[in-house]
Amino acid sequence: MLAIPGMTVTAPKDGSEMLALLRLATQTNDGPWSVRWPRAAVPEAVPSLAEIPSLEPYTWEILRNGADCVLLATGTMVLTASRSADLLEADGIRCTVVNCRFLKPYDRDMLEEMVRSHPLVVTLEEGQVSNGFGAYMAMEINSIEQSSPPRVAAVGLPDDFIQHGSRDGLLAELGLDVEGIAERVRKLTRRSAELEPA
Repeated sequence: MLAIPGMTVTAPKDGSEMLALLRLATQTNDGPWSVRWPRAAVPEAVPSLAEIPSLEPYTWEILRNGADCVLLATGTMVLTASRSADLLEADGIRCTVVNCRFLKPYDRDMLEEMVRSHPLVVTLEEGQVSNGFGAYMAMEINSIEQSSPPRVAAVGLPDDFIQHGSRDGLLAELGLDVEGIAERVRKLTRRSAELEPA
């Protein structure tokens, strides 16, 4: 969907945000929209549409702040990223978690702020990283003028055929569960520290 000109691409973190994005799509009426939802139940009960606050178009949401790493998460990976950040906090690794609900157009101002304020940027998606959100963000990050560019890593599905199985089992096998993401960030953080000039 990212490759389609004029397409708005979204990925909600939960059922409430999904309804808010659908409502926003009908209100803005500015071209084609997509709302990506994987094969999973919503993580919690969804209130009536009247109780769900409106969203500002094309904005991201900071869920927590930390100085060591920023997790740019899409869709169902947002809640997983938050739980991984809890684990990492216990190890002394402080992560900012951003809900990147708009993949395209994205929140350029927030991306620039995150890139300039963190030594490590990790994108998280429940989708294939080649030609996905991670590849798109790597290209966009490269275009941002920076005195000290961060290390950038994309975490998502590999460019491979995925065997059939339960969603939770497959995510764990691919390292896209809470523990897998936390371990990946630990390794990236250690590597970034090793690469820092003395």
